[in-house]
Amino acid sequence: MINMTFRKQLFVFVQLALLALLLTFYTPSQAAAADFCALERVEHNTNHDAIVLVEAEKSDIRLNRGTNQFKLSCNLSRGGVFSFQRHGLNSYSWQQAGIAKPPLPSSDVTFIIDQGDSSALIALNSKFEYNPRFQWQTTMDFMLSSQKHNLIIGLFYGLSFTLMLYVFILNLEVKDKALTLYSVYIFCISGFILLQEGQLYLYLPSNLLPQIHTAYLMSIGLTVVSATWFMCEILKINTDFPRTSQLFKLTSLLVLLACMCRLVVNENPWLAVCSIMMGYGTLILVAAIFFTALLQVFRRVNEASLVFSALSIVLFSMVFRIVLLDSIPFVQRYGFIIAFAVESFMLAIAVSRRIGRIAVAKERAENDANMDILCNILNRRGFTLKAQQLLSMQRQSDTLLAVFYVDMDKFKQLNDTYGHNAGDAALKTVASYLSKKMRMTDAVARIGGDEFVTLASFKNQAEITAKLAELQNHFQQFTIELNGKSISASASIGYAVFSTPPDTLDTVLAAGDAAMYQAKLQRKSLASAEVNTLG
Repeated sequence: MINMTFRKQLFVFVQLALLALLLTFYTPSQAAAADFCALERVEHNTNHDAIVLVEAEKSDIRLNRGTNQFKLSCNLSRGGVFSFQRHGLNSYSWQQAGIAKPPLPSSDVTFIIDQGDSSALIALNSKFEYNPRFQWQTTMDFMLSSQKHNLIIGLFYGLSFTLMLYVFILNLEVKDKALTLYSVYIFCISGFILLQEGQLYLYLPSNLLPQIHTAYLMSIGLTVVSATWFMCEILKINTDFPRTSQLFKLTSLLVLLACMCRLVVNENPWLAVCSIMMGYGTLILVAAIFFTALLQVFRRVNEASLVFSALSIVLFSMVFRIVLLDSIPFVQRYGFIIAFAVESFMLAIAVSRRIGRIAVAKERAENDANMDILCNILNRRGFTLKAQQLLSMQRQSDTLLAVFYVDMDKFKQLNDTYGHNAGDAALKTVASYLSKKMRMTDAVARIGGDEFVTLASFKNQAEITAKLAELQNHFQQFTIELNGKSISASASIGYAVFSTPPDTLDTVLAAGDAAMYQAKLQRKSLASAEVNTLG
């Protein structure tokens, strides 16, 4: 009963949350019934009918290449704003009663419409034919839509900055081609959105419109190229399907070429061809990579499922942006941005997983390179690294450093008598005992055939003497178990103590080896020869 009540409450909560979300992105028009705006094209010796503009809806009026003039006539009860997109414009002007007025600071070109009857003459100089999406809104609607726009764009820029910082930190730790390509892609997509949404226009003069438009077109091509290179790497298309990878990359370069074509071609039909190559070429490329990602999901390629999910969101938004124009205004306006934000985040997770696997593999390889495979303790390389840490720690503390050098007695005779299996068992036995009796912070290693060394720090000489006695008592005679048989063996021990850090690690090993050699010369199984450098 309690669970059912909780589910009902949860269901109501979800409904309210969805309703709040809808209310956030849908605001009823504030325009009065009598409010009216119409746009009339003005050309010499030609009459055009005025086109009534629906409040808060983008028009489908296309500009001709070159100079375009329009007369805007409005009758508004509360005043409003008139806006259009900048991309493709060389220049623009707005005149009322023969007086030129500046636009509002906004990402789109935006002018104030006076309350009551008013008219304005709009002059636009366009690089090519395109739809600037003329629109008028009441002042209240404009303020609300601007707040929504700033919220969405702000979230996107915040996410982009966070991802770029995240990638930068990862690059400091791990060098990976996919990570580098992802960072380039994030930079390109962030630049593309920045140029598309027009925030730069708030800080740059209007005479830079052509240069900004050039950068905008190039950002489209570079985003497609960087995304393609990244997808081919993280989905392993480069290695699994090399010819397909080359085809994808060639297609992305053709899209970039089409963007460059838009910069230099101003006449139809070539301009239309370049535009089709940009739009539909990108859509076809994304769809092809999408289905390749699906194939890699079935082939169980790492991160393919995440990449496939991310691509599905982008592909959905691109269909509305390129094919189903104006079908859902909000999706057409913000779907691309939201899709890229979600995609970038999901791809960051994919890259993070990849880097995690690389880090684990690197750590495993590093560990294997530092470990003695037979005895499962450090080898000479691993001992060198660990010993350097202990030497550095001693320089910062008031402790004694002791090295114990262990060498098995008559090891060759043991091998000759009982076989190499007995020798291996003896080495494992010595290594196992040293590992158990020394601390985790100590360095325990096999540095030669039957030679072992341990390096540890102690508070005083008494601790060192006690540890030496413990090792001597054990290695005086110990037993090796092999195939149900017990074999006796022994080892000699030499040790050296350092009250101050030695100059080099070779000094440490030489002192321990010398002490062990003296023990061998004395023909004792347990030797207590001491090379004490205590000053």
